[in-house]
Amino acid sequence: MKISKLDKRISATILSIFALAFAAVIYSRTMYHPAPGMSEAYQYEQECAAAKQANGGKTTKECKDLLTLTFEDPVALYTLVLTISTILSFVATAGLVFAAVRQRDDTLEAIEIARTSADAATRSARIAEKTLIASNRAWLKVEVGLGDQPLMENDGAVTFAFSVRAINVGKEPAINVQSHIWMLIWRTDFEHNPYRIQAEKCEEARSQATWAGHTVFPGDVYEGATGYGPANYVIGLDAESIKAAGNTAHDNEGNPILPLFVGGCVSYSFPADPEKRHITQFMFQLTRRMQPIRLKDCPISAFEFELTPMYGGMPSPLD
Repeated sequence: MKISKLDKRISATILSIFALAFAAVIYSRTMYHPAPGMSEAYQYEQECAAAKQANGGKTTKECKDLLTLTFEDPVALYTLVLTISTILSFVATAGLVFAAVRQRDDTLEAIEIARTSADAATRSARIAEKTLIASNRAWLKVEVGLGDQPLMENDGAVTFAFSVRAINVGKEPAINVQSHIWMLIWRTDFEHNPYRIQAEKCEEARSQATWAGHTVFPGDVYEGATGYGPANYVIGLDAESIKAAGNTAHDNEGNPILPLFVGGCVSYSFPADPEKRHITQFMFQLTRRMQPIRLKDCPISAFEFELTPMYGGMPSPLD
């Protein structure tokens, strides 16, 4: 077991007390007999021997050692006993303090071990809960297709139709399912980048709590619809956005080329985690076969277009 700094300080204090007690004994010894110098040692011994012989073989008080004087003097003996008792009491008290400190350290160490174990158990339980939810939750796969209406132009704005299908490939019903889809146009500035706009709109859709969506059971398909055809989403792009982006590309005749995209997401929840909204995002580029997309060619039949996937459509394990 490691020795703490407090243990070391207590040990140093005990040693200091013993050193002071020893110094006190030495000091009291010198009070009885001032120590002779080295040159006077022999003379001192001769005087004590002569005094003893003159006193009938008894050592005189001046030549008696400290221990003998102490036992002959009741006050000195009482003082010695009291001093020894005090030192022993101090040592016992210091030992109790030392033991209490060690016990405190052991208790703190046990508490820290218990806290670490509790944290590990909490993390394990949280991971187990997430694993259980992930393995039994709803997962929506999204498929996007072309609608049955042509690309129309009206005062510089365009509209087109798309189909969106959400398939529940998970093991739990998806609840409050809603589709969100937007037509976007490529622009070089970051603020109007279609990927950035789509990400912001999808996060906004995620944060909107709704209870008006549909329920899609495992293996079932959700097809939302707006417009005239089955499962069609008729969406448009305003003239101002087209004009701002049309300056970046033109054909040989000077007509603006429209780099169009369709992006969006499907938001949903599921019973095991009903408070959180999950999303499956998608992004496709709308391209025209053999020719660029130009306003002057509108209306353009849907059969002339195709969708090039940029990313998404599959449920993300991070969502």
